[in-house]
Amino acid sequence: MCFSAGASFGAAAVLGTIGFATLKKVSTRSQIMYASIPLLFAIQQVSEGLLWLSLSYSEYGPWQTPATYFFLFFAQFLWPIWIPAAILLMERNKQRQKLLWIPVVAGIIGSSILVYRVIFNVVYAGIDQHHISYVIGSNRWQILVSSVMYVIAILSPSFISSARGIKVIAFLLVISLLATKIMYEAYLISVWCFFAAIISVLIYRVLKLEQEEVYTAKSLQHRMD
Repeated sequence: MCFSAGASFGAAAVLGTIGFATLKKVSTRSQIMYASIPLLFAIQQVSEGLLWLSLSYSEYGPWQTPATYFFLFFAQFLWPIWIPAAILLMERNKQRQKLLWIPVVAGIIGSSILVYRVIFNVVYAGIDQHHISYVIGSNRWQILVSSVMYVIAILSPSFISSARGIKVIAFLLVISLLATKIMYEAYLISVWCFFAAIISVLIYRVLKLEQEEVYTAKSLQHRMD
């Protein structure tokens, strides 16, 4: 997160608690991947908390490299694939399922480029102005293409999905991205991941609404029988 190790660990604790509660709201196996998102964000925030410690205190120095790459594993590889795939699996509308393959493919392309950038370029993480700055060396076309694919993969699935309540998450993600781009551009990876993590608590509400919908459908079917 963008303030301190304590803030990252605190966010992780809240997300972990909500993450377990969210998993309990799963109605079908197809929702498990989506329900796991808050818990995964909690793990990611723990990794950045460890990175804060490693950058702030010499005794935690050996944790710096593994914590940096573990955080970037989530930010650069996992999320562009996990989020669209999770929403695709949860979708029941056949037409929307077809549309959701677009962000899935975009995520795979974007993630592949991002992983290439991380593996074959210099990666730096450091504290700057009370934020953690991640710098990954790469050329302009890699940055442009991976950024476009990333945004498509992360933002568009929630707009396409027919799940109740999910559009709120979509709009909040867009607003948080714009706010981060304007106010914290140099720390975009860290700050937007934190905002997205906080927004992910709304997944609990989405799955609660889905659970109610499934229950209502079963009740109607029971009455018809």
